[in-house]
Amino acid sequence: EQEKVTITFDGKNDDRYNENGDLIMYVYYVHPVITVNGNEEATKAIAAEFESDEEMFYTNCETVEKEAAYAFEEGWMEDMPPFADEVRYTEKRVDDKVASFARRDYSNTGGAHGNTYTSGWNFDLETGKRLTLADIAEDKDSFMSDVKEYVLEICKTDAYSSRLFPEYEESLDYVLQDDLWYFDKEGITFI
Repeated sequence: EQEKVTITFDGKNDDRYNENGDLIMYVYYVHPVITVNGNEEATKAIAAEFESDEEMFYTNCETVEKEAAYAFEEGWMEDMPPFADEVRYTEKRVDDKVASFARRDYSNTGGAHGNTYTSGWNFDLETGKRLTLADIAEDKDSFMSDVKEYVLEICKTDAYSSRLFPEYEESLDYVLQDDLWYFDKEGITFI
């Protein structure tokens, strides 16, 4: 029996060099190529989401490359690694209904260290639509209220209470939003 979903990962290294041949920027983009077997429309819709994401990534790279070239030209890069821009997706859950991924962005634009940002990408395999919280909850406001209450209870446990800054509760609405979750084998994870 054929699997409902076939996933491969398509990666591309596109490092940038100045006219002297010096590496000024490490560029790497990997995204899933998802085929929903027997559902060409869903396959196309998912592919369009990833193609749009990759296009925006490379548009941003052009800007960062100019900054890297300038920093290298000015001599600021002597003791620094090259700038970097990278995106990778990790499969978190794939079943008959959804495909969920964590998207990890890493960038280094000449500071003391790079920065990493993780977001969630979730797809309905019937339509190919990228899922939002409103799509998965009958009543989004009630659902988010329950999620926030649950997170606040976890934050009060010994495992977390000493690791959080005093005003952490004020930041929960920023964390509990549409692109910061994914499905996994346990259920739903908020990043």
